[in-house]
Amino acid sequence: MESFQDLPHISDAKPDAAVLQQRRELAILNAIFEVISSTNDLKETLEKALDFILSFIGSAVGWVCLLEQEGSCSAFVGYKGLCFSNDEGGPAPCLAHCVCDRVRKTKEAVVVTRLNQECPLRLLDENGEQRVTGHVSVPLAAKGRIVGQLNVAFNDPNQVDRNDIELLRTVGPQLAVAIENARLWGELQRKEKMRAELLKKVVSAQEEERRRISRELHDEMGQNLTSMLIGLKILWNSNKDDQSAEVINGLCKTVSGMLASIHDLALELRPAVLDDLGLEAALAQLLKDSRARLGIPVDFEVIGSNARRLPREVETTLYRIAQESLTNVARHAKAQKASVMLRRGEKSIVLIVEDNGAGFDPREVRQVPDSPQRLGLYGMEERAALVGGTFTVESNPGMGTTIYVEVPLELMEG
Repeated sequence: MESFQDLPHISDAKPDAAVLQQRRELAILNAIFEVISSTNDLKETLEKALDFILSFIGSAVGWVCLLEQEGSCSAFVGYKGLCFSNDEGGPAPCLAHCVCDRVRKTKEAVVVTRLNQECPLRLLDENGEQRVTGHVSVPLAAKGRIVGQLNVAFNDPNQVDRNDIELLRTVGPQLAVAIENARLWGELQRKEKMRAELLKKVVSAQEEERRRISRELHDEMGQNLTSMLIGLKILWNSNKDDQSAEVINGLCKTVSGMLASIHDLALELRPAVLDDLGLEAALAQLLKDSRARLGIPVDFEVIGSNARRLPREVETTLYRIAQESLTNVARHAKAQKASVMLRRGEKSIVLIVEDNGAGFDPREVRQVPDSPQRLGLYGMEERAALVGGTFTVESNPGMGTTIYVEVPLELMEG
């Protein structure tokens, strides 16, 4: 094993070949940059880059070793069947005197001209097709830390070219950046997935609590107030005192108002019709109640109705977004009319809530911290994302507002 600087049989490049070498480096850098830019998947990036590097240099075997922060190997990306794995299918630990240790410590390219007897590369000799006698290992450093090693095997030490090693050293920083970016992207995706799962659990728990409170209000509180109202009416009918009758009559009206309020609150918390009959029936009931609350006409249209029920979380999501949208119309829009459309196509289901009110600038609203309107938009967007849908708001001052939600049907069927 020799370092790149000490390799005796490698001759210096001729001066008149400098331009050619620069062109080769530029060509390979451009190609690697295109590979890195094409995907965020680490395995796919390294396999494509390795494939190009090997074909460019003229080698048949190569691999990339990924290193953790503590220096241990975490994975190998092989090429043409080359794989170092243990019995469990994971990466095999580096040998005690493996070149990996030297590359990590020196952060310099190392050329191995003679393989150890225990080297896994010797396994390639068994079929006689790819006899490997050594390999070049180039450190992949990002921000001063070795994140991996690029390894290219050869079958004749005398054919190792200094220019090829320079090419590998030129490519190294680009692959290191790709590894770091892919790892950061993977970590971001993992955290985003965890956040989405936690948010989904929170929303699910919230809906379950709404259902429980709604049931208790309707069943227990509603029944108790109904019993009280019946008793007051009996007392009112049996009492001949005009003054007492007037008081009892007033109490009956109060209890009747409480019953109506509890009924409305129970429906707002969790309409039973949503669980029993589905989204279309629940929206129809919501709009029936909203017309009186808003004091304006609200049209409701269903296109492409299907008897098959949607998943509960999708129905709940679309219902809550419609409910929040109509609440915003009541609070902010100052509209003369509004409409709700539910359209079920071959590939997706779409909810559209529209009004002709005052409108607003969505970009300005989203920039105001702790704004109720901003939080409302963010909440609807998050709900849509949890079921794989997209949320769009279109609005301008004086030109009304349109809320557009689309959920792909294939996600529901999966």
